[in-house]
Amino acid sequence: MEALFTVRVCRMSDGERLPLVIDGSGIPLPGPNQYALLLRRPQVQSSSLGDELATLAHVYDWARRRSLDLDERLESGNGLSPDEIAMLYQNLRYRRPFARNVAAKRLTEIEEPDVVAIDVHRSRVYCARDYLTWRMNRAMHDLDVSVQRLAQIAERRDRIARLATIDRAAPRSIRKGLTKAFRTRLLQVVNPESSANP
Repeated sequence: MEALFTVRVCRMSDGERLPLVIDGSGIPLPGPNQYALLLRRPQVQSSSLGDELATLAHVYDWARRRSLDLDERLESGNGLSPDEIAMLYQNLRYRRPFARNVAAKRLTEIEEPDVVAIDVHRSRVYCARDYLTWRMNRAMHDLDVSVQRLAQIAERRDRIARLATIDRAAPRSIRKGLTKAFRTRLLQVVNPESSANP
């Protein structure tokens, strides 16, 4: 399954590398690229910016596969429903382009789903959260302060941030060593001269 949105690195005339999110026909997406150029570019290196834009491309892939017009939803201030936010954050756990649907189909063929490390997942979720809240803030800024929907849009924006802060990490198993008695017995059995050693 091919990704609908990807990151292309452009080299400027001065040699600077500038990553951009492009769609399947090679056209840059305005929203993620404005976010990257205005807010993130002054703060991070090109490779880090490329990683963040790859996450945003993943977000747009997720929305397109669900027939959601993400830009329209964000510009209108409607944002995403709680279920959509949860599904998006869950989807960011999987490596692209395999995402959740393909990973679920592949479970019969592989022993483990193709997921990223928990730190990578957390970084992706925070990147998606920052972008989505930035877009919702822009939608609020474009409205007149007397508009009644301002409080609703602010609540939807806050919900995106609130759901991202929930630690969805799988509980780590506690490693236990051998008891002293068991360790002593094991060392006796593995001794080549032991009668208990097969």
